[in-house]
Amino acid sequence: MKILTLSGSTRHNSTNTAMLRALSFMAPATFSISVFDQVSALPVFSPDLETGELPPQVCAFMDQVAASDGLIVSSPDTTS
Repeated sequence: MKILTLSGSTRHNSTNTAMLRALSFMAPATFSISVFDQVSALPVFSPDLETGELPPQVCAFMDQVAASDGLIVSSPDTTS
């Protein structure tokens, strides 16, 4: 089973990304887990601003999602 994990953090030393990497190492051999940690490379999504072709980074991310059997998202907590 192919699982794509998405780290919503853009920090270089993100604990969200570290947790997802640990998950990929701990998963049973029947799972193929990849970590997408390049959310900062994706342009902000707004259908009103879409004109023409999607940027290559967005197309590559969409391809990774489409090729996966599941998606796990880890997002930073926003506390004050």
